[in-house]
Amino acid sequence: MFLAHPDYERNVGFCENLLGLACINLKEWSLAEEHFAAAMDKFQKVGEDKFIIMVRHNLGWMYSKQNLSSLAIRYLSEVIEKSPNHYKAMYAKALEHYKLDERDVAAELIENGLNISKKLNQEEFIHRYLILQELNNASPTQILETVVLAGIDYFEREGLYEDVQESYETLGTKFYDDKNHHAASKYFHLGLQAKRKFFEEGALK
Repeated sequence: MFLAHPDYERNVGFCENLLGLACINLKEWSLAEEHFAAAMDKFQKVGEDKFIIMVRHNLGWMYSKQNLSSLAIRYLSEVIEKSPNHYKAMYAKALEHYKLDERDVAAELIENGLNISKKLNQEEFIHRYLILQELNNASPTQILETVVLAGIDYFEREGLYEDVQESYETLGTKFYDDKNHHAASKYFHLGLQAKRKFFEEGALK
């Protein structure tokens, strides 16, 4: 369809990028990687740097979802180098450094990303950063709980049920580690309900 259009390379690149994102949601990692590589190739042919950055961010996010931290950090670092205010890439990179217990690196990224998110009034990422900040600081459970529940309120209002699920599971794990099995069970159950809601919403689309 796009072959007769002078900007067909760009349009095909967008299609490949969207297919890659769809494959991430389906956890079809190899296919996602193929589509992102194809998208990158198309954007490189037409010299679209901002869209190359977009695909690199998506690749970093994909590797993060698979807990392939070194690959994720590599791509996300390239994104931040080219786009220093890319608060989404900063968050994803901070998360990977947190997973690797590189707390100081994570803390610096969190501080910078949170400041940018506040300036841009990006409420979703403000909550994401605040939650990650408490995790990175190993804050007391009650403080973490307050921050996570505030985030959950926002995520639920916005229909971000996968984030709701992950947030409840974060609390469930924290309370389990504290041997508060009643609270852990409650939050794991709420996480399961959010997971069901996520799949129901996906089935309706």
